[in-house]
Amino acid sequence: MEQKIIFPGMARKSARQIVFEILCTEWPLNITELHLILKNKYNQRISYQGVRFALNELIDDSIVKKLGKDYMLDSKWINDLADFSADLNDNYSEKKILKRFDLESTQVRVNSLMEMADFLLYALENKFFDTGKKKEMYLQFVHLWIPYANKSKRDRLKKAFIENKIYCLCQEKTFGDIVLSNYFRTWGQHVKTGVNLELSSDIWIVGDTMVQIFIPEKLRQKMKKAYTLSKEMLSFEKIDMLTEITFEKIPIDIIITRNADISKKIKQKVMKYF
Repeated sequence: MEQKIIFPGMARKSARQIVFEILCTEWPLNITELHLILKNKYNQRISYQGVRFALNELIDDSIVKKLGKDYMLDSKWINDLADFSADLNDNYSEKKILKRFDLESTQVRVNSLMEMADFLLYALENKFFDTGKKKEMYLQFVHLWIPYANKSKRDRLKKAFIENKIYCLCQEKTFGDIVLSNYFRTWGQHVKTGVNLELSSDIWIVGDTMVQIFIPEKLRQKMKKAYTLSKEMLSFEKIDMLTEITFEKIPIDIIITRNADISKKIKQKVMKYF
């Protein structure tokens, strides 16, 4: 059966992808065993050093672990994948939220800021938006997003962002946006707030891929209220408000498009501020 392509860029199979597929069904394996399988079963002329490089990439991404001379999938990564897959199945399958337009455009609907964050983190970690170009991201926000309260997810997001050079513009300049911009700068990001962008959606540019995140105006107004400096800034009321915003069930549409010309124009627009 032909494999269906959902996300742009998933058709190409690198050495890393083939090594991953082998370890999904056969493990543990050492480099010599993997090299023979690639040659005999997959008809791949990959050097011994090429196999080692692919394995090291998978180890760096916490997908594969090494035990002695052998390699296998990391059990923690498998558990994280299982948890994420269960969430996707619950949230998407029955409602058919994931809609394939064509090979260049995909639409996803999630039901909360938390689901949105989980989806985008998973997409970054698995290089759904990757086009093989230099690792830079150009981001435009109405309001900056609060990173995960969960430390494990926050560390994963930080790792994904640190691996890229980030240039970020934020339209608003509330107290919350300023605090978050200072925090994200500690990750090495370049951030400017209070930029007149007139955005209808938050926009990410990764390579030639544009990701548009359409957060409903009702939710944006709640974010603005929660981010605004007031005497209740450190009160339980503010904490409750931020929690409600994060988990509130409200549809958020994400449009993923591969378009080099549009992506280039947005990159140039962002870089005018740096």
